[in-house]
Amino acid sequence: DGVRLFQEPAEMIRGELGKLSHGRVTRRKDMTVGDAGAGDAGIDPGAAHLSGNAYWVKAELNIGGSGSVEFRFADQTTVGYDAAGHQLYIDKSHSAGLKVDTVMHHVPVEPINGVLTLEILVDGSSLEVFAGNGARVYTTMIFPDAGASGLKLSAKGGDFRVKELTIWNLGQ
Repeated sequence: DGVRLFQEPAEMIRGELGKLSHGRVTRRKDMTVGDAGAGDAGIDPGAAHLSGNAYWVKAELNIGGSGSVEFRFADQTTVGYDAAGHQLYIDKSHSAGLKVDTVMHHVPVEPINGVLTLEILVDGSSLEVFAGNGARVYTTMIFPDAGASGLKLSAKGGDFRVKELTIWNLGQ
């Protein structure tokens, strides 16, 4: 495959997440995210800490089925993974003021030993996604409505196993 470039979030920021989050950290291990079906069900992994629109999310997902798992930020922007197609996707179709050709993006990502690692940074109107231990990186602007907040984790087309999930709330 030749030479490959990997990117990771700055270590100096990673080292300060506890301080930057003011202790508002949600941690989950070995949990199953159920199929949300046609509705918008899913789970809210620690609602008390998940207000605002600034988060650092680190997730290790067991990839084995053919469905998809999704993180939805401020009820408007979705970062998901399609296990059958080995595709990370970013859906901004519910964000305000976007052109039709800028709302859906796909990035190929292969899990490593059946596990996909994601680090997602949302800070108001910016989104950065580091997938596969930095093998794929996606950066974009998002446009949440004023006052939009929250984070939801759900699955479609089957259950997903979350090996580990940590969410730092970086909002004020």
